[in-house]
Amino acid sequence: MQEVLQGWFFVILGLSVGSFLNVVIDRLAYGKSILGRSQCDFCEKKLGLLDLIPVLSYILLLGKCRYCGKKLSIYYPLIEIVTAVVFFLGFRFFGYDYFRLFVILAIFSSFIVIFFTDLKYYVIPDEVQLFLLLFSFIYKFNCTQSCLFYGFQLFFSSLVSGFFVALPLLFLFYITKGKGLGFGDVKLGFNLGFLFGVKSGFLVLYLAFLLGGVLSVFLLISGRKNLKAKIPFGPFIVVSSFLFILVPDVILFYIRKFLFFI
Repeated sequence: MQEVLQGWFFVILGLSVGSFLNVVIDRLAYGKSILGRSQCDFCEKKLGLLDLIPVLSYILLLGKCRYCGKKLSIYYPLIEIVTAVVFFLGFRFFGYDYFRLFVILAIFSSFIVIFFTDLKYYVIPDEVQLFLLLFSFIYKFNCTQSCLFYGFQLFFSSLVSGFFVALPLLFLFYITKGKGLGFGDVKLGFNLGFLFGVKSGFLVLYLAFLLGGVLSVFLLISGRKNLKAKIPFGPFIVVSSFLFILVPDVILFYIRKFLFFI
């Protein structure tokens, strides 16, 4: 019974955090401050408490602004639901160590912001990249439970790992002149190496390219995209990273079928 209540707590917490992440996603994409009250995107009317209940407000208002009647983006409830699911999964996998769980949920929250800012606006804000970098280090240092000296050693070795994983993305960025990949993807690749290390970072990157390739082919065949269409790469990196944190053994098992030398 206690575990069920805890599960629901993290679902509700996820919905609430998801509501805040909606603000972060939209404001950071335009370089705005995340502070201040929420308002309608169209009439700029300040929203009241009844307008901000996660998912429920969207349903009760039939997906429209209470004040101007304009249709609201489906992204708002979607992000709240995704965050709730991610928080619940985080609890299921890491719920017995609450500090580690807090750090993991912070990392997952940054993943969600990166996923949707890149998907909606084709940008990955530096602020969330730095947030991810900070909590990646806290996560790694907490796992080692070592002295401060080793913490500095771990930090610099993680920087080196980040550089090596970001290097192929930087190469692609320059040879495509930023059309194949954005520089935000290069920075995210650095975060991959910092968090996972060189070998695992490259595996996550490999999985991201694999997922991206499969989806791109599907979109081309279905006629939903053409060869000139821009497809953000950040969401694929996020999905790969998320899977690698939750079920690394499963991911490694299937990747070994493609890379026999692992």
